[in-house]
Amino acid sequence: MKTSAFFTAIFLLLITPYWLLAQHTLSKLNGEYSSNFGKFTIVVDNNVVTGWYEYYEQYDKQVKGYQRENVFFLKGKVTDGKAFDIITTNPSFPNDIVKGKLSFLGGKMKIVLDGTPALDAGFDIDHESEKSYFPFVKPNKYTLLTFIKSPKAHLYNLKDRHFTARKGYLVKDEFVRVIEKKSGFSKVLYEPVPEDKIFTYWVSDNDLLDPTADSWEGFVK
Repeated sequence: MKTSAFFTAIFLLLITPYWLLAQHTLSKLNGEYSSNFGKFTIVVDNNVVTGWYEYYEQYDKQVKGYQRENVFFLKGKVTDGKAFDIITTNPSFPNDIVKGKLSFLGGKMKIVLDGTPALDAGFDIDHESEKSYFPFVKPNKYTLLTFIKSPKAHLYNLKDRHFTARKGYLVKDEFVRVIEKKSGFSKVLYEPVPEDKIFTYWVSDNDLLDPTADSWEGFVK
C-alpha cells in the first residue's frame, strides 16, 4: 500500500502543470514583512505582486495624526523565480512613480528602488543596505491589495446570495485588502489610520482599482 501511494504521488507531481506548482510556491510569499524601517503587506497572485508599505511615528493627539509617516503602494510581475520588477506610487502624489526590484530569499523580503518615494520618512532604500531587508513576520490570506477608485464606493450586505445596499461608503484612494470575491463584489478589510480598527465591508468590483492592469488608471492623470 505504501509503495502504491508513493508512485501515485510521483505520478500526480509529474502531470501537474509547472505553472500551477510555481503559483503555489509564490502564494507562500503572502504575508507581513517588518523591520524598524516600516512594514510591508504582500500578496502574490497569478505571478502578480501587490503590496502596501506603512511607516508611522510621533503620533500627535491634538491633531489625531502622525507627524512623520510614509505609505505607498506597489505592484509588479515576476521576472525570475521569486524576483519581481515593481513600480510604486502614493495616492496623494499620483505622478510620483518609482521603479524598483523586489525579491524573496531565506525568510526575508528585499526591496531596492531606483529613487526615493515622495514621502521618505523611515525609507531611503534607493540603494542596497540593511534597510533593504524586511524579515517575514506572519502570513495573510488576502487575495488582492488595492484602492477605491470611485468618488464614493457604496457598501453592501450579502444575504441569501443577494447583495443589498446599506448605509455608508468608502471614498477615493482608501486602501483596502480583498479577502473574498463573489458575483461582481469584493469583501474587503478597511483599516482607517490612526483608529487602529478593522472593518469588513462588501463593495462593488467596479469601485476598485485593478492593479493588474497595464496602466496606473486612477493614479496617473
